[in-house]
Amino acid sequence: MKKSILSIAIISVGLSIGCKTDEEKYHVRLEGTWNIVSSQRTLIYSDGSVDLIEDLNDAGTITISEDQLAVGDESKSYSMSYQNVNGNSFSPSGLMSADENRTRIFFYAALCRDIFGCDLIWTVEKETKNKQVWATYFDSDQVAYSRDWDPSDDSYHQRWVIELEKE
Repeated sequence: MKKSILSIAIISVGLSIGCKTDEEKYHVRLEGTWNIVSSQRTLIYSDGSVDLIEDLNDAGTITISEDQLAVGDESKSYSMSYQNVNGNSFSPSGLMSADENRTRIFFYAALCRDIFGCDLIWTVEKETKNKQVWATYFDSDQVAYSRDWDPSDDSYHQRWVIELEKE
């Protein structure tokens, strides 16, 4: 009788440990410090033309860690330290999460501290365990460190692509 109870207990513990969803496993795998090994920003004008305004190497880091206030593995804390070609820094931090398909990374309130329009949403374009490529698009008036930033000018958007390597 003791053997069967012990066996059931061991199986239960084993199943509970191995039953994390793919989303939870992905969140755990994101934890750590990621070096921004390259950063490219492109302006996309309303007439369809583009202008590469930045092509940097070693542009900063993103650190993802467990959020002490979150329940489960559904959200993490992030901090980003980035410096653009003009020497302007961008250092948002806060909560982040990934979608269930592991194709989008959400940095909440990264672009400003308002409720709406401030999240930085990355599309995961390439993914391996220790290397990832993320891309995002945003309006010209969302980020104050943008080149020639003018909040009244809505004639262009930016595409930002970063290549990450985990330390």
